[in-house]
Amino acid sequence: MDTRHFKMAEKLDYSFQIYLTNIINFISTPINFLGFFLILTRSKLSLPLYRYTLLANNLFLYIAQLHWGTTFNLVSLFPFPAFVVGGLAKNLLEFKVLAVIWMLPFSLSVVTTFHCLLARLKIIVHPNSIIYFKTRGYIFIASLILIYVVTGAFLILYFAWPNEFESRRRLPQLYPNCLEILENPHAILLTGTSDIDSMILVAKISLGSGSILFLALYILITCEIKNQSTIMSSKAQVFHRDSVRDMLIQTIIKGISIILAPLALLYCFMLDASKDTRTFNAISMSIFVGASIPSTIAMMIQTKAYRGYILFIFTGKPEETSRSTMFRKSVIEIKI
Repeated sequence: MDTRHFKMAEKLDYSFQIYLTNIINFISTPINFLGFFLILTRSKLSLPLYRYTLLANNLFLYIAQLHWGTTFNLVSLFPFPAFVVGGLAKNLLEFKVLAVIWMLPFSLSVVTTFHCLLARLKIIVHPNSIIYFKTRGYIFIASLILIYVVTGAFLILYFAWPNEFESRRRLPQLYPNCLEILENPHAILLTGTSDIDSMILVAKISLGSGSILFLALYILITCEIKNQSTIMSSKAQVFHRDSVRDMLIQTIIKGISIILAPLALLYCFMLDASKDTRTFNAISMSIFVGASIPSTIAMMIQTKAYRGYILFIFTGKPEETSRSTMFRKSVIEIKI
């Protein structure tokens, strides 16, 4: 039993986060749509599989975060173990449905991140290489990644799934001085510590194994580029090396933006019960919602074709020669 009185369990106004995340989505929408447009129209020399996989990767993340910030909008009450659903759909759909709607595109955005690397690997790998696979092999690997990521994502969701009736029933026993929160019909209480521990364990395993897999694919690609130094022109090597490096940077930027929110939750969970964490949580959640913004901007800056087109639109100066155009005669592209 915890007899402390939690400030965040009182009747409070959560509108700051709701307004802020919607503003972030308002900013995110034109940036992402510009990114979609550039991928579709300014990447014509890229292989269709890679282009559409990259598009799917950006699109899934945008959809997931748009839903989280506008229709779902989960407000953390940490250090008190509860959330409040504050989005537009809070009176239309149950928490479980809203959570699944977010988890599906978010997990697919993770899947397509790996698929982008697989597509890049298939483009550069030489038929005599020990890591060369036929198309069926890549489809099999891509399917395994899909199953693994989606399974891990929904396991996390399963363990985080609160029994709302049981949680509300147990609250007077566990937090007798925080009964005011029961008056909020949109409050999601987390009173099962074993489930939370299981969720954190699965999240750690998924994050760790996913990072290892991503780095393994990245190393395989860079090694394959190096191994082909005798048959691939120096310009082609630079092109592929820069492309993979750019994707790594974009993924790191995206990952940092996403992981800040759970780190902020852990920090708030350890704070004193008297702390009002609304502003801190709102800012961290807004960074989470806007995760696609910095990575999309990085993609536009790093890719010469995209950067040149944007400069042409705003300045009227001739577009920069894209990296793909510069090396189209020397880049080895194996049709998928």
